[in-house]
Amino acid sequence: WKENSLINIRTNVGKALIVGLEWYNELHLLKAFGNRSSKLDWTIYTNTAIIHSRYTQSPYENVKGKEVEFIPSLNIKTGTQLVYKRLKASIQYSYLSSQFTDAQNSTDADPTATVGILPAYSVTDISIAYRVKKWLHFEGSVNNVTNKIYATRRASGYPGPGLLTSDGRGFFLTAAVKL
Repeated sequence: WKENSLINIRTNVGKALIVGLEWYNELHLLKAFGNRSSKLDWTIYTNTAIIHSRYTQSPYENVKGKEVEFIPSLNIKTGTQLVYKRLKASIQYSYLSSQFTDAQNSTDADPTATVGILPAYSVTDISIAYRVKKWLHFEGSVNNVTNKIYATRRASGYPGPGLLTSDGRGFFLTAAVKL
């Protein structure tokens, strides 16, 4: 065992303090400026979470005072939605700040890539829906519009150790019939 070498142990590593602030804002733009039309609505929204996490007690000196793993300090989801009669379209942007994947807050990946930082990432999704009748509804979505590749977590086993990447751009179309 070398000094400053990484030790991989699965156990309760201590006590943590996790505090945060989360808020949601939504503004109906047209209504805010006096338009009372029931046929047209335009909304913007933001959901933001700021989280501070630290291990306060640990039997392991290299853990005490470190950030709790898998907790991003910033999580933002913001978007807009336009509704016109039976048509609804929206776009949403999501951002997660970087986060550690181990209690020691390793900044460099080990040779197996099971620890290290998950870099910050952002994703944009769009969707559209149309209600033909009360009983017939169509909806479609494009997730990860920009086809970004980002890491969502690290694996130590199947499908192999290392970063697990996100899905690429995805599409779906739904037709719903209400009986």
